[in-house]
Amino acid sequence: MTGLDAVDGASPWQQRLLTRDLVAVCLVQDGTVVHANESLSDLLGVSAADLSGEPFLSFVADADRATVETALAAGRTTSDERREATCTVVGADGSERAVEIRGTTVEYEGDPAVMSVVLERDDRRTDAASLYRAIVENSRDIAYVYGPDGRTELVNQRVTEFTGIPVAALEGTYLLDFASVVDAETFARYADAVEGILTGDRTDTAVEIESEIGPRTVTGEHRLTPLKRDGQVEGVVGIARDVTTRKERERQLSELKQVLTRVMRHNLRNDINVIRACAELLADSADDEVRDLAEQIVEKCDSLTDTSQKATRIERAILRNGDVAETDVGDLVSEIAARTDRNHPAATVERTGPESVTAQAHDDIDLAIENLVENAVKHNDSSDPWVGIDVERDDKTVTIRVADDGPGISPEEVAILERREETALEHGSGAGLWLAATVANASGGGITVDRTDRGTEALLRLPAPDEAPERP
Repeated sequence: MTGLDAVDGASPWQQRLLTRDLVAVCLVQDGTVVHANESLSDLLGVSAADLSGEPFLSFVADADRATVETALAAGRTTSDERREATCTVVGADGSERAVEIRGTTVEYEGDPAVMSVVLERDDRRTDAASLYRAIVENSRDIAYVYGPDGRTELVNQRVTEFTGIPVAALEGTYLLDFASVVDAETFARYADAVEGILTGDRTDTAVEIESEIGPRTVTGEHRLTPLKRDGQVEGVVGIARDVTTRKERERQLSELKQVLTRVMRHNLRNDINVIRACAELLADSADDEVRDLAEQIVEKCDSLTDTSQKATRIERAILRNGDVAETDVGDLVSEIAARTDRNHPAATVERTGPESVTAQAHDDIDLAIENLVENAVKHNDSSDPWVGIDVERDDKTVTIRVADDGPGISPEEVAILERREETALEHGSGAGLWLAATVANASGGGITVDRTDRGTEALLRLPAPDEAPERP
């Protein structure tokens, strides 16, 4: 093996430092640089190729060479033991820079070597470090701070309570390396998040890590944000919470949902179908009273089946990750209006507005519109029910207006819609409105329903895409 493939004993995060340019890094063996990255090359003003084969101490000020040589001597300490030295390095142009050198023993081509991380030192950090230490130590959550090389600079007592590892054993180590006890995919996801913040590609992210802490499996939710100074990212602040109980509760609710969906709802539909079939047989009875009761049973069965179907659609709209895309809601409204007119010949369905209007809408927007129109027809007790469907657009919003001349929506149903209570599922119209509201919200819009002098008016509002095409 040659090159970085010949490095052994480095942690997953140290391997990332060697292969990327997050900070200045080199490998030193027998006092000689055997590998240097571009960040170190930029710091010293010497190409990475020219650094290779040069004595590392040749870039260290004379007064600091003895200290650096002692701190970074390979094989004198155990792997992963913290070793640091503060010194001055001299660049190719003679410029001097105060730096911190942090070393860890690894193996390179089978022999001891030192992986050295070189960080520019800024005395102005002292006050800020004290402030962050106070914040971290007094946090009620697990809190820690990574430096630019991914090494733990600060950590609070909550970490010890959570893991059982003393704070002194954590500070100065790569806390990321503790993630190596989890699966490789989880570690890579967390490491990518930290690295993304250090490189400025991300500003805020959250990652869940599941690991074994003592006898139990624990899920920690880590919220990561950049530590900045003078506009530059100089580290990562991590706040973590034990969300094991919450995740277990979510799992239990998921199981309950599956039971309700796959077992109870299926059985209920089958039982309702049996009851309905029996009621249809009774409807042929010569007894007027029996026939009337049978017709009521059939009507209630149809109502329960309809509500169950709407509940299934609500569940699908809430749980599935549907896409929001530019959709011609004008065409959808025309199709739904024509279908309603065919299915309800006693009703007058009036479609107004442009034939084509594009909006940003969720995949289930057709279900939302259809339920609003269906409510307007089915709950209209007029002898000649009228339903008006209008589509209009301004600069920012596409509005679909569904109005009727029925008895008007009750204040109770409006309140249920506003509060989004589960009691809406007890009423067909309430479930339909809930479904419409769910889809509208998922689209980035909303819905309002009001009682008018004529009946009921529902307004479904959707975001209008920039320069959306329209046909008159």
